[in-house]
Amino acid sequence: MRGSTKIVKRHGVIVILDALGIKGIWNGKYPEETTKIIDIWDSIVDSYRYFYNRDPHLISSVSLKAFSDTLIITAYSDKVDQTLVETGSEVVALILDSMLKGFFFRGCISVGDFYEGKNMILGPTIDEAAQYYDQSDWIGVFLTSSACKTFRNISEKRFQSIPTQNVIVKCDVPLKTGIEKNGYALNLNEYAKAHHSFKTHYDDIPETIDDILKFELNKTNDPSALLKIKNTMSFIQNYRHTPQNTSRVISHHSYENMWNRDEFEFFK
Repeated sequence: MRGSTKIVKRHGVIVILDALGIKGIWNGKYPEETTKIIDIWDSIVDSYRYFYNRDPHLISSVSLKAFSDTLIITAYSDKVDQTLVETGSEVVALILDSMLKGFFFRGCISVGDFYEGKNMILGPTIDEAAQYYDQSDWIGVFLTSSACKTFRNISEKRFQSIPTQNVIVKCDVPLKTGIEKNGYALNLNEYAKAHHSFKTHYDDIPETIDDILKFELNKTNDPSALLKIKNTMSFIQNYRHTPQNTSRVISHHSYENMWNRDEFEFFK
């Protein structure tokens, strides 16, 4: 008789990321391209796991599950507010590095209760994330209503003793069904802070995130992809000129420290 799987109730953060442009790629004319995509995907997933397992700064316990073109990240600690921003900070770092590999993610972050086993996650928080992760019409990650509530509590508390970063910003989120006004999303403008560290690990990289997006814009004719890229460029440009005093949040360590690790497999 098989032993029962241990199911644990958590209160924490769930991130679901959807890799754009992957579905149906196996149906192309060049099978080697499919193999290349799978190799890159495996590298990204392995590096995500490596990073979360090795980062000594994390206060949260983190796990990652991957299937097809989707990643599910769960994180929890006894300080869910810090876990939200800590997880957001890590996800930004990993998304930006994936962009340099040609992978672009959209997704969402939820906060609350969930039940986690070895191969399954159940509960209201994963249900909320699953409902919204593929509904945005850009490259990026936005906060669902549960995560927005937690973030607002953070903003009101203003943790003065903890260093801050602009990890989460207030913005209008483009959805398939329209624009969500006054939402919140992870700040992809952090690419500028990490550029020096990226240069030490890559032979030739774009100077700005705008350059990455413009390159993708020029090589695609797909209307849906074009819209997502343009929406992302608008978000980045609009936030760049937005006053930052309403978007300060906790960050457990700097982006420079995050990327500047020789053993981090993203750079091998």
